[in-house]
Amino acid sequence: MSIVILGLAKTGTTGLYTATKKAIKERGEDWYFLFEPTKRRQLRSLRRYAPEMPLLTKAMLRKETRFSIDYSAFEHRVMTVRDPRDIVVSHLLFRPLILRSVVSSDRGSVDEFVALIREKVADPTSHSLRELHARGDELGVGSSGFVQIDGVMDRMIELERDLEFYMVRYEDFVDGKLEGLSDYLGLEVRSVVASSESWLGHIARSKSYGEWHNWFLEEDVEYFRPLFARFMEHFGYPDEWELPDGQGIDPASSSEYIAKKLSDRRRQVTERQSEAHWTPERVVDDLEIGYLTERAEDGDALSAHRLALALLTRSSRPADRREAIRWAHRGAVQGHQPCMELLAEALARGGEEDRWRAVFWTKQSEVSRRRGADREPTRAGGTSGDAPPTSTSPDAQDADHAVEVIRPTPSPDPAATATAAPASASPISAPRRLARRAGRKLSKLRRSAAGR
Repeated sequence: MSIVILGLAKTGTTGLYTATKKAIKERGEDWYFLFEPTKRRQLRSLRRYAPEMPLLTKAMLRKETRFSIDYSAFEHRVMTVRDPRDIVVSHLLFRPLILRSVVSSDRGSVDEFVALIREKVADPTSHSLRELHARGDELGVGSSGFVQIDGVMDRMIELERDLEFYMVRYEDFVDGKLEGLSDYLGLEVRSVVASSESWLGHIARSKSYGEWHNWFLEEDVEYFRPLFARFMEHFGYPDEWELPDGQGIDPASSSEYIAKKLSDRRRQVTERQSEAHWTPERVVDDLEIGYLTERAEDGDALSAHRLALALLTRSSRPADRREAIRWAHRGAVQGHQPCMELLAEALARGGEEDRWRAVFWTKQSEVSRRRGADREPTRAGGTSGDAPPTSTSPDAQDADHAVEVIRPTPSPDPAATATAAPASASPISAPRRLARRAGRKLSKLRRSAAGR
């Protein structure tokens, strides 16, 4: 079974992904979760290395154009839609919190932009939404995206027409009207949002709708009405633009929300930047293990690699080889070369069945390395160009990995058959001769079987 959730930014895709994921976990089923894939090799590698594993993924309509996603390959397709006028408001308030604004934008520019929003909250007539977005563009605080918005909305309409997507209105999600979605997916989906402590906790804001009435001015109506007309008509939003006489904006879901979340985001980015020279020895408590686990569970291969390393090397408790294999496998099936290498190492230290798997992953790791793969800390704990989890490799590095000599026998998780390591187990650098010998032996066995 496979599920893809697709939508524009700020239309509830993260909330719906979180709710669906929770429903799956409550059933005790083993799924692969992939939050906003950024590389073409991730989905292709999953289809190659783990075709039998159920998959839940979430994609952003504007981001997914960087590479091709075959939506027809998913058994269940869900599209979120929201009143575009509310999207404009929500996007404005999220602009200071996006990673590019926190990392790259001048801090003074961000603070100036936030000050303009405070003025708008204090006096809704002081600035139009269009003016605030334009000022944000000038200050380099995110991007309004109005130049491309009509093209993106047209693409959403075309996808909805060409493929059978189950539509979920953001307004229905907020109101908890998810019975139809539950029937479609065969899951008990209930409205939930990521906790404030979650790595996705900065995304949820007001969990309401209709805010645009208090933010729009007449000049906004004149500008946005023709821009959104086709989209609103197609998805059934009424062409009603009347503004109330007495407008009032709630600070708790606007200026105060930004102030709190911006402080948290800056702290998170500072912590993440300090990870440029990450080593497993830095993981000293269950809190850090929990952080890595949460990100790895959502398909972040770098976090999966770090988590596996930490489980194998942390000194505060005995190494948990079975869990390390499981998390290394989660990254390896995305085509993540360091996870492939680490998985081969951990398997090579096990019994005969595990060592056969080590042969395969050693070969895949070598192929991936030759093609130019993600860069990671070395096994010894040093770094080899290790980048923070937010970085991505160039598209040129995302080409399909060739499968040499052996193809994997479908297995949901090698940890399920992991055996105790012999006392004389050697490190990963040792089993290369074993891998070559085993590869020749396996090829011979297969040729013999084919001739019967």
